[in-house]
Amino acid sequence: AIKAYITKRDAAAARFEAQVEENVRRLGWSTAPKASTNKASEAIVEKVDIQPLSPNSYSDSTGRLTVSSGVDVHIANHDKARRANGKKYNQCHLMSCLFKSVNTLNSGITFSTFLGVKYDKTNDKHTRKISNTIDEINAKVSEKTTAKKLVFSHGGKIFIDKSYLKK
Repeated sequence: AIKAYITKRDAAAARFEAQVEENVRRLGWSTAPKASTNKASEAIVEKVDIQPLSPNSYSDSTGRLTVSSGVDVHIANHDKARRANGKKYNQCHLMSCLFKSVNTLNSGITFSTFLGVKYDKTNDKHTRKISNTIDEINAKVSEKTTAKKLVFSHGGKIFIDKSYLKK
């Protein structure tokens, strides 16, 4: 039974390959890879350097971070910073807290500011939420820019890398 199955399977595969080759000949298609003439499809996404950031670099309503002239990083999904129930996405909430003012950009924010809980109630679940949010933001930023880590946490606070801020 196994030998019969293998024989039938191989015969069916051979018939299928013959039909494909016949259709290629009949329609005049070439089996050689075609050189693309579309320059846009071949364009490699070039990463840009981040210009100095200021509080107005992040749009709270659309969830976009303007990193350079004409280059925006979409922190929010589909240009919506809020969910259907009215709450902000975690990444958008963190960015709006960080880009609230020059002081928050320079000195960072505490975990409790982002989480909306008292500092002494921060637990492992909150720490994972913070680190996941930071990782997602950094991944989105590194797709379009040369920055490896834009946002980081240290000592119970969340910061923007000072090398990307206006002096």
